[in-house]
Amino acid sequence: MALPIKHSEIFLGKFLTVVHMLTITMLILFIFFIGFGFVKGIKDDLPLLEVLGFLIRGVLACFPLILLQLVVSIRAKTFGIPLAVSIIFTLPAIIIASTPLGQIYPWTQPILAMSPEDESPIQSYFLFYALLIGTFVALLLYGLRSFIKRDVT
Repeated sequence: MALPIKHSEIFLGKFLTVVHMLTITMLILFIFFIGFGFVKGIKDDLPLLEVLGFLIRGVLACFPLILLQLVVSIRAKTFGIPLAVSIIFTLPAIIIASTPLGQIYPWTQPILAMSPEDESPIQSYFLFYALLIGTFVALLLYGLRSFIKRDVT
C-alpha cells in the first residue's frame, strides 16, 4: 500500500484475481462435465454451447458476490469475519433459491443464472439481470471509494 500504485488499481487487481480463479474453476467444471458425459456413454450430442453459456452466466452472477466479499475482507481485521459472512449467507441460499425471493438474494443469483429457463424460478429475467448489474455497479463504486479513502494502518 506504500508503493506508488493507485489504490483503485490494487482493488481492481484483487477483484480480477478472484474472477480469474473463478473462471479457471468453471473451465475445470466444464471439462469434468464433458468428460463424465463421455465416460457415461451419452449417445446424444452434448449441448456444449448451452453448458458453456450456463457457466458464463454463473461467472457473471458471481461478480456482485466477489465485490461484496472483497469489501468485507478489506474492512475486517481478521479473515474469520468474511468467512463467517460467506457461510452464514450461503447456507440459506439453497432454500431461498426455490422461492420468489431467490432472484433478489445475492447468494442465490449464481444458482439461478446457471439454471435452465424451464427449471428456473426466476419470474422476470429483466428484473434479475437489472438487480445483478445494479448490485455490481453499486458495490464496485462503494468498494473503490471505500478502499481509496481507507487509511493504511
